[in-house]
Amino acid sequence: MPDEQLPHRRSSSRRTHLTKTHAVHRVEDGEYEQDITESADPNEVLAFLQSLVQWYESDVDKPEELFLHAEVEDSGYVYVRDRQGGEWVMWSVNEWVAPKPGVDVDAWNKNGKDALEDEGTGINEPVIRTIINAIVLAYEEPSTIQERFDRVQVESCSSN
Repeated sequence: MPDEQLPHRRSSSRRTHLTKTHAVHRVEDGEYEQDITESADPNEVLAFLQSLVQWYESDVDKPEELFLHAEVEDSGYVYVRDRQGGEWVMWSVNEWVAPKPGVDVDAWNKNGKDALEDEGTGINEPVIRTIINAIVLAYEEPSTIQERFDRVQVESCSSN
């Protein structure tokens, strides 16, 4: 979809790209980098994801004009939704966090700590890359999300 068809796209708009070890978000006043290696602090990554959504939405005059938007909750859940609230894709915090390199996986799994509060927690690098790409696509190329992810509406049913 060309930039002129996106209501939030301006000539000075933000852009995000991934390097081997970082996510880099470019805005008018500079660049913001976030480490996305396995030893990255998941709370810093979560804050970056939340900022990424805010940076993209700061270009939006009318959020209801966007076909897709991202939501990043403090709990670590990440959603890409359409303007009717329909969910296209979602990740839980347990999908994008992992033990840091050198941490005993069995002990980490059994310690009972919240993943975002555990000092032994890092990130699952391939998943966080997918999440960042999905957020970027939701704002920069929403039709690509539609092509890559099939939205399935699940209705609750009760038996009589």
